[in-house]
Amino acid sequence: MDPEIPVRSGGGVAWLDRHYLFLVTVLLLLVYMFTYFGLNQLPIRDDGAGYYAYLPSLLLYGDPSFETDARAHYGGEFPRWTYVRRYPPTGRYLNSLNIGVSVMTAPFFVAGHALTYWFGWPWKGGWPWMEMRYPPDGYSMFYQHAAGLAGLFYSLIGLVLWKRLLARRFSKGVVLATMTALLLGTNLLNYVAAETVHAHSFTFFLAAALMTLTEAWYERPGRLQVSLALGAVAALLFLVRQLNVLVLLWVPLYGIVGRRDVGARAVFFLKNGRDIAVMGLTAFAVMIPQFLMWKYSSGHFIVKAYQHMGASSFGSPQVLDVLFGVYKGLFVWFPIFVPAVLGILCLKGPAAAYRLPVIVIFAVYILAISSLKIWTSAGGFGNRYVVDTVILMGFPLAAFFSSLSSRWTRRTVAVIVLLCIFQALFLLTLLYRREMTFYGLDAQGFFDVFWWRKESLVNWLRTRF
Repeated sequence: MDPEIPVRSGGGVAWLDRHYLFLVTVLLLLVYMFTYFGLNQLPIRDDGAGYYAYLPSLLLYGDPSFETDARAHYGGEFPRWTYVRRYPPTGRYLNSLNIGVSVMTAPFFVAGHALTYWFGWPWKGGWPWMEMRYPPDGYSMFYQHAAGLAGLFYSLIGLVLWKRLLARRFSKGVVLATMTALLLGTNLLNYVAAETVHAHSFTFFLAAALMTLTEAWYERPGRLQVSLALGAVAALLFLVRQLNVLVLLWVPLYGIVGRRDVGARAVFFLKNGRDIAVMGLTAFAVMIPQFLMWKYSSGHFIVKAYQHMGASSFGSPQVLDVLFGVYKGLFVWFPIFVPAVLGILCLKGPAAAYRLPVIVIFAVYILAISSLKIWTSAGGFGNRYVVDTVILMGFPLAAFFSSLSSRWTRRTVAVIVLLCIFQALFLLTLLYRREMTFYGLDAQGFFDVFWWRKESLVNWLRTRF
C-alpha cells in the first residue's frame, strides 16, 4: 500500500474486506443457478456455442472440419448464430470465433467428460441416482455446466486479481465501493455469472492477469516466469477475442506520466530485449493451434474469420450513439460510467501510473466498437462490447471516490451510486422477466418501463410515509 493514500477502515469495512470475495462468490453462484436451473436455460448457447465448438470437434470426435459435430448435434448444419459457417473458397466450416475460450475451457471439458462416464456407468446394486446415463456427446448436462462453471471460475480469479490491483493504490473502503458499484451497476454481473460461455468472463480474467503481470515485470524485470506468463496471456487475449488486442496497450503505456517517462521506457525496453523476445516467442507458440485451424479451414495460416459473414467492415464511428444513445448507450444504460470517466482527472500521485493507459485504451476501444458494422453488439444486456472496459474503469472510479473529502459529498455520491446500481439491476430484472429482449429498448420503451411502474411506486411510498 502506498503511504501517500491514507487508509481509514473501521471494523465493518475490515470485516467486509476479509469476506468480500466469499460473498461475491455466493452471489455469482446464485445468479448462475437462477439462470440455468430456475429459468431452465443452457450455458452453451448463442455465440457461446461457437466459442465452445472446438472442444467436442477436436477432443471428442477428433474432427477439425466440425462436420461430425454438425451432424451429431445440429442435424447436419451449424446454425448461423453459432458463427461456424462454411468458407466459400474451400467449402469447409470456418469458425469465426477464435479458439481461446475453448483452450481455457479444455480442463473443465475433460472433467465434464469424465463425470459423464462416471455417472453413466451401469452401477448394479448401487444408488439409483448414480445411474444418470447422460450421452457423452459434448452437450449433455455435465458438459453444459463444465463449460458454464469454467467462465464463472475465471471470473472469480479475475475478481481476486482486480481487488489486489486496486488495493495497491486505494483504501479498503474505496476498493470495496468501486468493485461493488461496477459489478452491480454495469452489465458485468450478467456476463461473469450468467453468460459465462461467452468471451467476456475470460477477457475479464486475462485483462486482470495482464495488468498484474505488467506491474510485476516493471518492478522486477528479468524473471523468466513473468515473461512467459505475459506472452501466454497476451496471446490468449487475442485468441479469446480479436478486439482484445487493444488491452495489450496497457503493457507499454503503464507508468508513463510525463514526457521524460517516454524516453526512460524506450531505454527499459532496450535493456530488457530478452524478456520481450521470450514474450513474443511464447505468444507465437500459444497461437499455433489457431493458425493450424485457419489453415485447415481456409487454406491460409492467417485469415479474416469474419470476412465471409460480411461483418468485418468498419464504417464512420457512431461515438455519440455508443456513449449517449438511448438504444444501448453506455452512459444511459450504465450511468456509473460517468463518475468513472470523471475520475480520470483524479488519477494523481501513485495512481497516475494508470492515467495514460486508461485514457488511451478506453478512447480507442470506444472508437473501435462505434466503428463496427453492428456497433450495438446485436443481442446482449446493454452494449455487451463495453463490458470489457469495466475492469479498466475501476482505477479512475476508485480515484474519484478517494477524492471525496467532505462527508456531504461522500453521502451525495453514495446516493447517486445506489441509484445507478438500482437502474442497472432493474434493467437486468426486466431482461430476466422477458419484459425486455436482448436487443434492447428504444426511447419509447425505455420511458415506458419506468412509467408503467409509477402508480406502484407511488402506492408503495404512501404506505411507508
